[in-house]
Amino acid sequence: MDFSSTSPAPPKPVTIPMRAAGSSPGRSLRTRWRLFMLAGMNVLMVIVLAGVTMITLIDQRRSINRLHESAARHSQAAIQAAERDTIARLAYAGQTNTAESLNDSAALRTWVSQLDLYPALRSISVVAADGVEIAHTPPTPDRVVPNWSEHPAWIAITSGETEGRPARVLMPGDPPVLAVAVALGGGPAVLVADLDPQALWQAALAPGAGDKGIIYLVDSSGRRLAVDPQAKIDEASDPAGFAIFEAARDGEPQTRL
Repeated sequence: MDFSSTSPAPPKPVTIPMRAAGSSPGRSLRTRWRLFMLAGMNVLMVIVLAGVTMITLIDQRRSINRLHESAARHSQAAIQAAERDTIARLAYAGQTNTAESLNDSAALRTWVSQLDLYPALRSISVVAADGVEIAHTPPTPDRVVPNWSEHPAWIAITSGETEGRPARVLMPGDPPVLAVAVALGGGPAVLVADLDPQALWQAALAPGAGDKGIIYLVDSSGRRLAVDPQAKIDEASDPAGFAIFEAARDGEPQTRL
């Protein structure tokens, strides 16, 4: 039997996979997890910063609103105090005078000069119970004597509607007029004073609201009655068009000036 020698088979060549030109090496699962974690942390930081910024802006807005509300209420108190003081002076004058003591314009003018009602006082008249004007000051050459029997302030006093208290009526017109009527002592005559709302209340509005805030005093129709004369305002602006005006007019009574 013929035995021939055998040699081991040659080793197979090792094949190394080649990556295509321009392709990136494959990432391991750990590397991918780290990248996802970093991306998530970045997104979380953006969300947190946005939330902090929003909260800060809301707090600032609330602080500004509180400042404006405080300024408005301070002005409201000052407005009411100025009006009460003026009406109280007129009421005292009515109690301590009669139609006979103020039966002509010269006597009325002398007496008014002692009241310290200027510059808010535009004019003042003494009107009899039948609506006839007895005296008026200051003298105005082109003045037309109003029909006092139709004047709401005179009617409120002579009809007893106010029960002895002064009558206060915001008259229509441009510029607006605040009419205050009081009964004269010792008889049925009435003292009617026309006041300038701007001059009466401008000092109460002077503090404003913050560095740039402006406080307007308007009536229920949005007509401007008074504003700080030093404030830089746009004359074309109409407070009646402000959303906050409608909210204050239709809202709670304490929010109205």
